[in-house]
Amino acid sequence: MSIKIVGSPDKDLTPYIHRAAKFFADSLLTKQMQDYTYIIVKFDKKLDEYGAASVEGYNSRNMPREFLIEINPHLGARGILETLAHEMVHVKQFALGELIWTEKHTHPKWQGRKIDYDATSYWDLPYEIEAHGREKGLVYQWCDDRNLLRESWYREIF
Repeated sequence: MSIKIVGSPDKDLTPYIHRAAKFFADSLLTKQMQDYTYIIVKFDKKLDEYGAASVEGYNSRNMPREFLIEINPHLGARGILETLAHEMVHVKQFALGELIWTEKHTHPKWQGRKIDYDATSYWDLPYEIEAHGREKGLVYQWCDDRNLLRESWYREIF
């Protein structure tokens, strides 16, 4: 898997972001899928939300394999890791075909079912329920794997 970090708010944080993205991918995607996946993590000061994930390219079988994750750089280390984990869940959803949301589709499809995005609360969207449900667990596992659970910035998460 290829991961590129663009515009990191702190060059000392960049290797952690890269390792966390790889760890999250290992937890969410098969090895075979990772072999053909390209992810750009871009920090955007103009972003009004915490983050966003989108499909940027497809393989020869028309399956999403190139992704852009945008993250607001003003979130601090903890917020960046949580947002990265959340958006990596969306990458998994796109890559597996669970979530389809392209310019051709004005409404997302979740597991083959059209979702009325405008009539559904953000917190009730099934793909957001999964992403929010997994983000803290992924960050916990990554921090535990690196003996970071005692760090003050981590303890604020839970």
